[in-house]
Amino acid sequence: MLIISCVFSICLHTQTFLKLHYIMKIPIYSALGIAVTFAICVSIIDIINTAFHLIQSKDMKPVINSSKQVRILQIILRLFQLF
Repeated sequence: MLIISCVFSICLHTQTFLKLHYIMKIPIYSALGIAVTFAICVSIIDIINTAFHLIQSKDMKPVINSSKQVRILQIILRLFQLF
């Protein structure tokens, strides 16, 4: 998904993209939005886990380690993406 989004972002700078109908642009912008949200979500999870790893002892589990916690963070990021 990220690779496809990179190809789309390169295509955004060409003249052919400007000639596309707006309905054809919607999936491209949707894919870019999903890729950006995914990248932000993974970065935030890594930052939170790294910060708490520096504070906690070595034997503790990461703060965000279950799929439910990751889903909650994804929902929050999608809500911010709507604004």
